Amino acid sequence: MSSKSLLITALYLLFFSQVLAQKVKFEKGGWKEVLEKSKKLNKPIFVDFYATWCGPCKQLDSEVYTDKKVAAFMNKNYINVKIDAEKEELELVKINEVEAYPTLVYFNNLGDIVAKTTGFLDSEEFLDFAKEALEESKLPSLASLEKEYNAGRRDTDFLKNYLQKRYYFNPERTDNNLLLDEYINGKVSNLNYDSEVAEQVYQQLKSIRINSEAYKYFVLNKKQFKDLVQDEKLQDDETFINAYNTYFAYNSIAEAVRLKNQNLILKESDTFIRYCEKSKYYFIDPQYSVNQLCFYYFEKKDIKTYFDYSKKYLDSRYGKIKNTKDTPLIFNDLFEYNLKNSSKPDSLNITKNETALSYLNASLAEDINNVVWRFFEINKEPLYLNELLPYIKLAVELSPTYYNIDTYAQLLDNTGSKQQALWEQKKAIRLAKFFNTESEYAPLEETLAKMQETFKLAEIKPVSLNKESLFSHLEAYKHYNLLLDFDKILDFMPSLLFDKFPRTLVKKSLEGAFNMDDIFIEMSAVDFKSNKDLILNNNKAFTILDMFIKMKINVSKMITEDDAEKNTAFINTLQNTYEAMYGKANVNYEKVEKAFYIKSKTEAFAVGEANEATWKFMNNDDKYKGLISELIPENILEKLKK
Repeated sequence: MSSKSLLITALYLLFFSQVLAQKVKFEKGGWKEVLEKSKKLNKPIFVDFYATWCGPCKQLDSEVYTDKKVAAFMNKNYINVKIDAEKEELELVKINEVEAYPTLVYFNNLGDIVAKTTGFLDSEEFLDFAKEALEESKLPSLASLEKEYNAGRRDTDFLKNYLQKRYYFNPERTDNNLLLDEYINGKVSNLNYDSEVAEQVYQQLKSIRINSEAYKYFVLNKKQFKDLVQDEKLQDDETFINAYNTYFAYNSIAEAVRLKNQNLILKESDTFIRYCEKSKYYFIDPQYSVNQLCFYYFEKKDIKTYFDYSKKYLDSRYGKIKNTKDTPLIFNDLFEYNLKNSSKPDSLNITKNETALSYLNASLAEDINNVVWRFFEINKEPLYLNELLPYIKLAVELSPTYYNIDTYAQLLDNTGSKQQALWEQKKAIRLAKFFNTESEYAPLEETLAKMQETFKLAEIKPVSLNKESLFSHLEAYKHYNLLLDFDKILDFMPSLLFDKFPRTLVKKSLEGAFNMDDIFIEMSAVDFKSNKDLILNNNKAFTILDMFIKMKINVSKMITEDDAEKNTAFINTLQNTYEAMYGKANVNYEKVEKAFYIKSKTEAFAVGEANEATWKFMNNDDKYKGLISELIPENILEKLKK
C-alpha cells in the first residue's frame, strides 16, 4: 500500500469516527450482555423502548440522537440501547410497564430502574432528564430501598428516602399509607406539628386514608395545612376537612381498584359518594368521578359483569332523562356550576343559560358515548347492544356530534337496523367533513362502506308505474333520500328558488346549515298527482310526487354570544331570506333552540314501463319521445338521461 493510500485510509477512518461521535451510539446484543457490560464498566444503562410505526420515536432518531451535545453526554455516561418493544425483550417490556412509545428508561449498573419518562423530548429536555437520571443512578434504587424495608429497616431518614423515591417514580400512587403512618409515628410524638413531616404528608395526600395516623395528623394540624393549600374558599375548618374527606375517600377507591378487590371498590365508592353529599368542592360530579376509576377494573372482568356495571351506571345516572329539558333539573349542581364558571357569571339571561346548558349536555353526552363505545369495542352482541341503544340515542339528542352519531349508527347496524344505521352514519360524515380534517372523517367513511357491504342502497332509476311497482319505487326512493348529497338536495329544491338566487350561492349558504343538523324528505307527506288510467293500464307514463322537505337549520354555530344587537340583525336577515325562499307560512324560528324549522314543497318524477322497465328503450324509441318531452319538464328530463 502506498503512503498516499495509507493517508486516505487514515483520513477516512478519522472522518468516520467523527461522524459516529455526532450520534448516540446504541449497543447491539441482548439484555443479558448489556447488563454484563454495565457492571464491567460501572456505567448506567439508557433504554429507548420504541415501535417501528411510532412517529415521535423517529423524531428522536432524527432530531435528538444526532444532536452533538446529546451524543457526547450519552456516549460518555451511558450504555445506550434501543429495543423494539413489540418484538424484542418482551419480558423486560412487561416488567417495566411499557405501554406507550417512546418510553425512555434509565437503569443503574445492577439493572434497577432509576428513572422513566414517556413521549418525545427535545434535545434540551432530553439532556436535562438524562442528567437527573445520572444523579439518581448514584443513589440507592427503589428496588434496593424496598429490599431494606422488607428486611425490617425503619429509621425515619430511611423511611423518608423510601417515601420520596416511591413518589418520584409515581406521584399518583395511592399505596403509601402504611409507610406514611410509620414515618409519622417515628418522627413525632402526639402528632405534634413538624414542618418536615408536614411536607411529606402534603406530598403524599393521595395515600391518606380516613382515620389513619396521617389523617389524624392532617386534622390536628389543619391550620398549617390550610396555609399550605392557600385556598380562600376553604378557610372554614369544617369546609376544609369535608373537602379533603372527599379527596381521601376517592383515593381509597383508587387503591381498591389497584388491589382488584371488587367488594372493597363498591364499599369505598359508597363512602366517597356519602362524603360528597357534604362537600362537592373537589368532586362536583361524584358518580362520574367513581366511574372514571372503576371502569378500568370492570372492563377487564367477564363480559356479563362489565355489562351489568355499565348498564347500572347509565340507568342510575341517565335513566330519568326523557329529553334535553330534564338535564338542568336532574343535574342541577352541574348546571349551576357551568353558569358560575361561564365567561359572564353574572349573566342569567336565556343566551347565557343556553350556553351553559349546551356545555352541560355536551359533557353528559360525551360521558354516555364513552361508556357505550368502550363496551361496544369489546363486545358486539345484539343482546347487550339493544339495551345500550336508548342511551346512545339520548347522547345524540343531547349533543349531535359526529362521534356520538357514529357510535349510534354502529350500534344500529349491529342490532339489525341497517337502513337507519346508514342514514345516521351519513349524517356523521357530513358533520365531520364540515368541522374536521380528513384524518377524522376518513374512518367514518370506511365504516359506511362496510355497512353498505351488508345492506346495498337501492338504485334509483325509472320504473314501471303499476300500483305495486310504484310503492316499491317509493320505498327505494325513501331509502335513497335519507342519504342525499348536497347537489342532490338542491335538485329537489323548488325551481323558483333559483330564479331569485344563483344555484352556487344557495349551495354555499345552505351547505353549512345542513351539515349542522338534519335534512330529510318525509314520505308520509307525499301526494300523488298522476294519470290514474295510464298507471292502471300499464302504459308508459310518469307521475309527479309532491313532497315536503322538512329542515331544521341550527344557527347557534353561526353566531357568537358577544353582541346581542348584531345577532338579532343576523337572525332577522336569515328570517327574511328563508321567508323569501320558502314562503312566510313555511318558516318558523325557535328562539330557545336557535333553530329555523322550514317546510318546503317540491316535486319528484318517476318514469316507467309496465313489463320492461328500461330507460334505454324509452329514450331511443321515437314513438315515445314526444310523449316524454311533453310530460316531463326539460330540466328533469336532462337529469333522468344522466
